[in-house]
Amino acid sequence: MIGRRAALKKSLLGVASLFLPACSEKIPIKVGVHPWIGYESLQLAQDLGYFRNNIELIRNASASSTIESLANGVLDAGALTLDEVLTLLDQGTDLTIVLVFDISAGADKLISRDSIRTLGDLRGKRIAYEANTVGSLMLQKSLQLAGLRLENVIPVDAAVGEEQVALWRNEVVDAVITYEPTASLLTAESGRVLLDSRDFPDMIFDVLAVRTDRLPAIQSQLKQLIAGHFSALQYINVNYGDAIHRIASHQNIGYTEVIHSIKGIRLPNRQENCRLLQLGSRLHIAANEVQQIMLEKGLLKQSLEMNHLISNRFC
Repeated sequence: MIGRRAALKKSLLGVASLFLPACSEKIPIKVGVHPWIGYESLQLAQDLGYFRNNIELIRNASASSTIESLANGVLDAGALTLDEVLTLLDQGTDLTIVLVFDISAGADKLISRDSIRTLGDLRGKRIAYEANTVGSLMLQKSLQLAGLRLENVIPVDAAVGEEQVALWRNEVVDAVITYEPTASLLTAESGRVLLDSRDFPDMIFDVLAVRTDRLPAIQSQLKQLIAGHFSALQYINVNYGDAIHRIASHQNIGYTEVIHSIKGIRLPNRQENCRLLQLGSRLHIAANEVQQIMLEKGLLKQSLEMNHLISNRFC
């Protein structure tokens, strides 16, 4: 089992932080992000001047790049899904979740052929899904609602995007578990949304994870980063049109696509973050549920200690 921060270690880190040089506050922290609507608050905050020069956003092409850079120490923090955080923990990179960017509330969807009218109609059908934890979670929850088991359907591992679209167009699969913008492409081609992540509230989270060994030295920068995130959320509320145009430019997608995508996620405010980032919260429960799925699918080598995974000290 990966050794997480024991009480003694926490005490020592706290004492050590008292003696860190004041100049550490001026050292830029490197934060990895990749294209996803829920992470755009950080780029928006940077554009609007909410960050000083001690925060550097590293825009990666994919989550894989962020994961690799966190593991080798190039990054201090990164925007990841909950399962990606657990993967890094399992591989020996100690992380602490300090912010919840978003909670999927419709962004993840199960799309079927028009002939499939109910979940029960999925029996014997071919379902394309990306065999990561989010895809596996959606498939498992969908089958539970349908009263079916995995052996009652034909799972097809397919990456979200071009691969799933090709399988759909060639009629290789009968249903697809996916997310935006692929979901909109499929619904435009006679697909029907059979269910979405609103049917599984508070299950799929995007978070900011920080290397635990860096926490003592970057507390000031983290506070600024998180404050900037919440200021960006406020800007979206007050200046919606301008914010959407900025995000569309960052994401290289259309204005309407941004509006559609952002409607599929819930953006918890500071107060909700404080509640989520404590033991026994829905985030904590979801982390344990995701871990169980990953263990069952062989995506984790060992059971992880979850009681020091999250912290609300910066909320």
